[in-house]
Amino acid sequence: MTETKIIINQTDQEIRVGLVEQGRLAECFIERTQSIVGNIYKGKIKTILPGMQAAFVDIGLPKAGYLSFDDLVTSSSKSLKENQTIVVQVVREGIGTKGPRITAQISIAGRQLVFMPNSSQVGVSRRIRSDKERRRLRSILDDLSPENTGLLARTAAEGMDKKILQEDVVFLQKCWADIETKKKKGKIPSLIYSDGNLAVRIIRDRMSSDITEIIADTKKNYTEIHKFFTRFMPQWIDRIQLFSGNTPIFEQHGLESALRQAILRKVPLNSGGSLVFDQGEALAVVDVNTGSFVGKKHLEETVITNNLEACQEVVNQMRLRNLGGIVVIDFVDMEEEENRKKLLNTFCNALKNDRSKTNVTRLSELGLVEMTRKRTQQSLTQTMTETCSTCDGTGSVISQETLCYDLLRQLHQQGKKARKRPVKIEASDAILKRLKQTHQAYLFELEKRFGIPIELCPNNTLADKDYRIRIVSSEKSRSRRTSRNKEKS
Repeated sequence: MTETKIIINQTDQEIRVGLVEQGRLAECFIERTQSIVGNIYKGKIKTILPGMQAAFVDIGLPKAGYLSFDDLVTSSSKSLKENQTIVVQVVREGIGTKGPRITAQISIAGRQLVFMPNSSQVGVSRRIRSDKERRRLRSILDDLSPENTGLLARTAAEGMDKKILQEDVVFLQKCWADIETKKKKGKIPSLIYSDGNLAVRIIRDRMSSDITEIIADTKKNYTEIHKFFTRFMPQWIDRIQLFSGNTPIFEQHGLESALRQAILRKVPLNSGGSLVFDQGEALAVVDVNTGSFVGKKHLEETVITNNLEACQEVVNQMRLRNLGGIVVIDFVDMEEEENRKKLLNTFCNALKNDRSKTNVTRLSELGLVEMTRKRTQQSLTQTMTETCSTCDGTGSVISQETLCYDLLRQLHQQGKKARKRPVKIEASDAILKRLKQTHQAYLFELEKRFGIPIELCPNNTLADKDYRIRIVSSEKSRSRRTSRNKEKS
């Protein structure tokens, strides 16, 4: 059994929920505005794109929702018309330039069950592995499922008797009745159902006997969680605590430093190797390196030892960083087929603790593992960071020497146009210093060639990658010469 704590911090509008497993931050959820995943909207079809097998739906948000034809209640898209009213649910938040992903196949989550009003199927969570328990739950759901609706047993339903599951069905039916009422009365577009507070959602989805403590640092969150436990999980109500320490709660439990490290590009391994993470909009790449780890015997043993350690840490980091979409892991290449199989088995076993749906391909000849991981919200990096204004997110800037040569080429062009008028160069102190140190002679040559005075003007409001070259107008030049003559006289 993995001992787990849930730590909840709220500062103004931001709420953070950390899952701590064996003293280590395993996952962290951050909301600064309430998540829209799970929300149900009454919307209007804006555009139908048969070529993309999709439609865009106005649900009252800045960006229209993307509705795949595969996510319609019926398989036919012929009935869709522009400006048609439709009820949809958000399954993934908008990321980058994309709007939210939505579905018309509505589902409402309770503590033990998921209610599907537009389906007639029953199912059991894949995380319940006992065939006997799966058959038992399926039999109960067949009895409890209202006509023309579906039910899915969540992991929390394992071992629960029929009476408790029936209470969940009654609660979910009431929720759906309320949604139906709002659907009839609500304007278009409008929100007709919200999935609630982040802390309560996490507890609803994750609470189990493994979780020994739930600690909140605000009275408001403590009260909401207490109400939820009173209604649904009274047997665990004594596990809730209101934090009263003087040190901020995330600092007290060592989570603040763990969060800072989770957005770093490089992660050290205990053996001396390392992982390097690079993330794009739809693809994340993990590079496994041996680093300072040299092993004890031969190269193959060194590599497999490093790779096996990396397997668990890659999974840990994917959970913590909330990486989603396509993930490619570049393990250090191995020669022996037995080691390659061992690596893939170890990696797949490590993924069993990941609640997100994953799909792993075979290990390629180059040592690459390609996989997908279900994404419902932004990664931790996307939530906590923003694109660097200096490098535009590339991680590197143009070198000072390259910039100086670019400046000199532009200066040469401007010198031809100057017609004896002075030329001003505005740049940061660092760039001007570099010009003087390495290109002073060339500047004198240009002054002589074009008969122009060149003035270097520090301007530290400009970034190191920017500069300005200005030809001083004739009027300014004449007034400057006149003032100089007056000073001489």
